[in-house]
Amino acid sequence: MIKRSVYELAAVCGGRVYNCLCDFEIGIIVNNDKHCVKNCCYASIDGENHKGNEFVLSAVKNGATVILCQTPPNENIPYVLVPSVSKALCDIAAYYRVKELKNVVAVTGSVGKTTVKEMCASVIAQSGAVLKTEGNKNNLLGLPLTVLSNTDSEIAVLEAGISERGEMDRLADICRPDVAVITNIGLMHGETLGSREDIAREKLKIIGDGAKCTLIVPVGEPLLSQNNAYKTVTVGYESENADYSVFNAEFTEDGSLFDVKIKGGDIIEGLFVSVIGRHGCIDGAFAVAVGKTLGISENEIRNGLMRYKTVGDRQNITVKNGFTVMRDCYNFGPESANAALEAFSVLCDKRKPCRSVAMLGSMLELGKISESEHIKLGKHIAKSKITHLITVGDLAQNIALGALMGGMDKENVYAFKDGERSEAKAALDKLCISGSALLLKGSRGMKMEDFLI
Repeated sequence: MIKRSVYELAAVCGGRVYNCLCDFEIGIIVNNDKHCVKNCCYASIDGENHKGNEFVLSAVKNGATVILCQTPPNENIPYVLVPSVSKALCDIAAYYRVKELKNVVAVTGSVGKTTVKEMCASVIAQSGAVLKTEGNKNNLLGLPLTVLSNTDSEIAVLEAGISERGEMDRLADICRPDVAVITNIGLMHGETLGSREDIAREKLKIIGDGAKCTLIVPVGEPLLSQNNAYKTVTVGYESENADYSVFNAEFTEDGSLFDVKIKGGDIIEGLFVSVIGRHGCIDGAFAVAVGKTLGISENEIRNGLMRYKTVGDRQNITVKNGFTVMRDCYNFGPESANAALEAFSVLCDKRKPCRSVAMLGSMLELGKISESEHIKLGKHIAKSKITHLITVGDLAQNIALGALMGGMDKENVYAFKDGERSEAKAALDKLCISGSALLLKGSRGMKMEDFLI
């Protein structure tokens, strides 16, 4: 069990200790009073509608023995006073990452980083305890809290997500990865990060100084292969040039079977992941590359991929009222849209629905390319096996426009504005009869999953 010194913690972040007569030890650090356990540290962070100190008594009741805060609490309990709790957490996490973790795998990218993170963690877990990012804790608050939630692991798989320039510098300082994965460079957050070239520059900062980091990237992406200052490993699909490449892929309605060929070496056969489509195989190949880099055996890699489970609303396939639903509502950008359409097409090929319906919300945060990318997606849908289209949101109306431009029958296209969700739900109920299939997708802010309630 990992233990941390209160006075050491304070020294790391420039804090001052109060009401503490001795240098006692604490365990994990949390920012939610409900997550407090015996001997933990409660980080008092203010939210939009609350003050962190309002929950100090609850935190103590649940086991917290010290408070990390920037305003002294009213209660007579040990606390560490700092100018900024958020900055202090980053400083503390960076220190304990070096002290406690032997290896760190950092995963970033425009699309697929959570899936790759989960696959990598599942692979590594076959050989021992692994710390991993949970949920969406991949930002400047969530990532340090993940590091500081460690209890007994020497290896961590950390997801790094950014939406603003400069954020990756600090995340990299915390992670200091031994292995870094950049899944791809897409257009997500283009509104704040800029062009693909700008996005690539920000994502590449994950490697830090690069002195000991192995960088794993998609083969054939020039924006990620122009610097030779660090070791680079490439992953591809049916590519003779990639260091790790997917071959012999077969897709079922439950997932993907494939082999991975290692350049100049072996072929790892009979791999399976519960993700349908080429992108699922590529994500699996990233995990293979990470596993081999860390010295994990082929059997452990195979078992780890087989035990991977999808998380959240990512390619979640269920049956509701007699029709098949593929719910993929975690994020929505051009790259994830194409992956979802491919997977949905495979599912329809296998299940042969009487009609295939796509209900799509707006793609947010694309900036100046938003209109053109929505139209492009609509044209793609018109050429797919989707028979009916429902769009929700002002921006998503351009998907409907693109579908009509691509030749889709206007009788099968339904477009609704932001304030017309009830009308959109009525159209969904009308179209999704027993025996049909539905693809439900949209940016998180669109809350597309609510249409299934």
